[in-house]
Parts: sequence; C-alpha cells; structure tokens
Amino acid sequence: MGRRDDEEKEASFLVLALYAMGYDAEAIALHTAEFMCELQLSWGGDYPRVRFNLDEHDRSACRRFFRFEAQEIRQILISMDLPEEIITSQGCVVPREEAFCLLLRRLTYPARLDDLKCEFGRSAGSLSSTVNTTAQMVYDKIKTKMAFDQRMVERYKERSSEAIFNKVGRLSKCFGFIDGTIRQTCRPVRFQDQLYSGHKRKHGIKFQNITMANGMIVSMFGPIEGRRHDSFMLEESKVMSEMQHHPGYHLYGDQGYPLKSWLITPFPDSRRTAEQCDFNRDLSRARIAVEWSFGWIARYWKCFALITNMKVLKSPVATLFLVATFFTNCLSCVRRKNQASKYFRCRPPALDVYRADLNTDTAIDENDYPSDEDVLDFFDDESDMSSYDGSSNDGEDEDREGAEEDAWEASELSDEDEID
Repeated sequence: MGRRDDEEKEASFLVLALYAMGYDAEAIALHTAEFMCELQLSWGGDYPRVRFNLDEHDRSACRRFFRFEAQEIRQILISMDLPEEIITSQGCVVPREEAFCLLLRRLTYPARLDDLKCEFGRSAGSLSSTVNTTAQMVYDKIKTKMAFDQRMVERYKERSSEAIFNKVGRLSKCFGFIDGTIRQTCRPVRFQDQLYSGHKRKHGIKFQNITMANGMIVSMFGPIEGRRHDSFMLEESKVMSEMQHHPGYHLYGDQGYPLKSWLITPFPDSRRTAEQCDFNRDLSRARIAVEWSFGWIARYWKCFALITNMKVLKSPVATLFLVATFFTNCLSCVRRKNQASKYFRCRPPALDVYRADLNTDTAIDENDYPSDEDVLDFFDDESDMSSYDGSSNDGEDEDREGAEEDAWEASELSDEDEID
C-alpha cells in the first residue's frame, strides 16, 4: 500500500502542476499516463503491469492513436471474424480487441516498442509478435479483396464512370485510374540489385493501385521488386483478365502503361494536336486521384515514414502496407468522404457495406448511395481531409513523379488535419 500511495501522491502533484501551467485535460491525461509508466518502471521490471482497455480512450484519443473510434473498431473486428484470442508465434495469448488496437497503434505512428510497453503492459517481444501475427491474420482475410475487388467494381463502376465524365467531359466509360508507386525500404543485405530502382535512386518495393472516383482503392497489387517497370506490374497483376468481366469499361493510366482496349493512356508527345493536348491535360488533372490515395496511406499510417524500420528481410513491410491500404478504405467509408470523392462528387459506400464484402455470403444493399439531392447538399461543404486543391500539373504526365512525392510528403500534416 505504501508504494501505491506514493504513486498516487506524485501523480496528484503532477496533475496540479500541469493544471497550473495551463495544460488542457487531454494533455494532462497523456503526461500523467507517461509519468505513471515511467514511475512503475522505476520500481522494477521491464514493463508496467497494466492491461489495455479500449473503453478508457475517449473519442479524440481513439482517433489520434488508432484513427478509428471505439465503435468503428469493433464493427471492423466483427467483419474480420478473428478468433477471440490471438496466439502469437511466441506463444503469447492476447485478446482480439487488444491485438487489433495494437496493430492500429503500430501503424499510426513509428513508435518504439519500448514506448508501447507503457500503453499495453507487454514486453517488446510480445508486442512485436502480436503485431506481426495480427497483421498476417487480417491480410489473409483481405488479400483477395485488395488484389482486385470485383464486387466493389461491379457495384459502383457505373456511378464512378458517370462522375468522372461529368467532371472532365471525356471517357464516358472510365471508372478508375491506375498507377504504380515504390515504397522505400532500407538497403537490404541481400537482393540489393532487385530492390534498387534506378529511376527513383532508392531501394524499395513497388505496388500497383487502382482508385475509383469515390476514392476507394479497389486494387493494390504487390509487392514487386523495385527495379521493375509499371508495365511489368500490369502483366503480373492479371488486371486484363479481371477487366474482361467489365466489357466496355476501361481504366486510365499514364504514359508508362501500354495502350489497350481496357486501358487508355495519354497521346504521345510527338506531333500532338491542340485537341490531343487538351485531352491529356484534362485527364491528367483527373488522374491525380490515384496519387491522392497514396498520400492518404502515408498520412494516416505514419509508420512507413520511418525508413529505418522498413526492413524487408526482418519485418512484413508489404503485409503492413496492404493492411494499411484496407484500413484507409475503411476510413473513407467511416468519414463518407475523401479528397477524390469531393472532387468528383461521388460518395464512398458506408462501412457496413464495405466490410460486408469480406463475407461473400452476405447480401449487400446496392442502393446504399443517397439521392442526388443529398449528394449535392453533402458536397456543398468545402472542408476536406487533404491539402490538395484538385489541380494537377500543366497537363503533362512527365511530371507525375513530383505529384507522387508530394503525396508521400503529406505525412507532414498535423494530426488535426488528418482525422477531421
């Protein structure tokens, strides 16, 4: 009892001091929690004997640390159909909700495992194995959906193509945009030549993204070695066979892709007419939507900003990136908006509809979208999740790398901008 009394007394003094200094309630709570953690560690032991409780986090704290509110986390967990207890490779038994929140917490910020000890009351080894095991279990549930979401495309391709045509006045049957990106990693001790991109001058793994007008990422294919070209990813992803289920519809990509019946690319540089230049410019401004989606992943899940932690031979970098992509889609569904949806005036589906797709036996309400009047009222609000203004470069795709780099650098935005 003496030790506990001392802890409570010192914590009380800290609260009074912070209050006198003008700190708000949230800051006082965070500083007090950190202080108690350090205090418990000072009494001995590698980590404090605490147990994680999601209900102890208010709405603001949940969004800041996990990007979702508690109710939303539990909704996603239901669709994941994970076991009640996660058993890691080290034999640790962790409650499902705690393991899922730990995964979200790990993705949200590049925090050290030693820092997470104080929040979850577990050793660094237990935390690491829990994150990896949970990420793999989530990936096993979503891998087919992330490779190419046929149900999402079939349901919303008509509305997406209408939104794109209404915005740019071209390509009446284009329902999405395709592009590739490289996710930078540490220089590995092996396979350096395979992972090195001479164009980007860095090591990394590549992914191919297809984004619809509502901002939903319907395909994130990868990983592919960093040295590969976008056209190689296109062939490996088997998108052509997937697009055969949607005759008459097509995607739009940059000049790095070959022209096909289902894939439209810009007119080449040589001997372009004024009308062709206008076509390239208009579609380039619309194609920036796929760059925005890369930016959302980087901004919401900042663990990828710490390159020294991206070790492909030591951690599941690709699995974490694909899981983060799925969570980004969930965020768009929860907020019912994103930069692309506001730009094209095409609202994302509700979370219940998106997560129900994980179970192919679940009946989906295809009339989830609101009426046209509701959509127009919704988009009258100019507030947004992103700093982009809807404009691209001068219409030429040779500068697309700059837009992509800007998207990854969007992780510098403040937390307040991210979660509103």
